[in-house]
Amino acid sequence: MTVPYYLSGLALRMQTAAPDMSQAPPVYPAYQTDAVIIEGVRNGAAPLFRYSTYDEGAGSLVPLASTSTFDDREKILAVDISLVVNEIPELTASSIELDTRVQIRQRYDGGLE
Repeated sequence: MTVPYYLSGLALRMQTAAPDMSQAPPVYPAYQTDAVIIEGVRNGAAPLFRYSTYDEGAGSLVPLASTSTFDDREKILAVDISLVVNEIPELTASSIELDTRVQIRQRYDGGLE
C-alpha cells in the first residue's frame, strides 16, 4: 500500500493505493481514496515533515539535508511530523501543536518505494 500525505490549503490530506500483486513487479493504480485527516493546519513556512538518518559518528539521528534523490530517500530512518492546528481561529487565538516521530524499523531489498 502506498499512502502519501499532502497539504491542500489548510487541510492535511491522505491518499491510498493498493498494489496489483498479480503482476511482477506489482503495479500501483490511481489513488483510490483521498481523505481529509485534519483541518486548520497553520504551519506557515514551517515544514510538516522532517527526515532524519543515523550518523554513526554522532551516535544519533541527524536531519537529512535533502530528500530529492532516491539515494537520499534510502537513508531515511525517521520522520518527524509537526502540525500547528487552529481550525477556527475566530474562536481562540492559540493553536495546538501536534508532534510525533515515526521510525522505520525494517528495510527490504530494493529499498523504499
